[in-house]
Amino acid sequence: MSDDLEQRVAALVARALADHTATPAAAPAVTAPGGSATFTTGRVVTLDDVLRAADTGAALRVPAGAIITDLAREEAERCGVVISADTATGQSAARPAATRTPERHERQTGSDYCTQCGGCMQPAVYERANRTPAASTSEICQRLDRFCELAWRSEPNEVRRLRQLSRPPMGKTPGIFYACFNLFWLGEEVQALRDKAKAGRIPLSALNELLATLCGRHAVRLSKWYLVDSIELLGDVQTFLEKTGCASYDEYRSLCEHLMLAADRIQAWIDRMIPWHTLDDQLELVP
Repeated sequence: MSDDLEQRVAALVARALADHTATPAAAPAVTAPGGSATFTTGRVVTLDDVLRAADTGAALRVPAGAIITDLAREEAERCGVVISADTATGQSAARPAATRTPERHERQTGSDYCTQCGGCMQPAVYERANRTPAASTSEICQRLDRFCELAWRSEPNEVRRLRQLSRPPMGKTPGIFYACFNLFWLGEEVQALRDKAKAGRIPLSALNELLATLCGRHAVRLSKWYLVDSIELLGDVQTFLEKTGCASYDEYRSLCEHLMLAADRIQAWIDRMIPWHTLDDQLELVP
């Protein structure tokens, strides 16, 4: 790993440690003055929260600026669970029940964060026609740095969505494994191309084409698990390599390092949710 890459990793780790804050857990149901039960959730409202409320006929009270997952919002609308947002003073917002579901916020193009609450579950960017291709290696590396910086601070939106993705008949777990290994091998293959660039024996045009093809292939794989922000990023890299490409082996090596760091960070978040020790204790290999 080059010195500049190590410095970027160290800076990201230091910033993440400085910004680290705990997320409160969901509170038990309480009875409101009117007699109806209310669950107070944490900052991330999941499908399980909505199902728990639906089973007991309760409403959900969420903190101001809470993150409501796509599946949770859809299930709440389907089964009639009221989601009401607290104001800054901690009181439930005084709005009619039909309009009390917190509104969808807008995202800035190129950002993984909502412009209002900092974490809506909708994809941040996924409009290929409106994305201007990067004009230089420096510009595409800046996009990779921005993506990596956002993904480093907290579990990215697309990883939160993956936690709830269920594909019959396999359920949730196999998709998480596949997404984890897709990203792992993306990092390994990019590292192999980086080493070839350092050796300088393969024509640069061939390396540009190989990396573009690799990004396109892995984008297709990740689309099965709806990792839309990673797909967008890989599409940006692919478009740059096909339209412009790196002008030197050093530029190519730098692009590979930036891409490795971004992909490996998403893979680390997914790997983190897999209970490897529990699986090893409870599963037996097939003879």
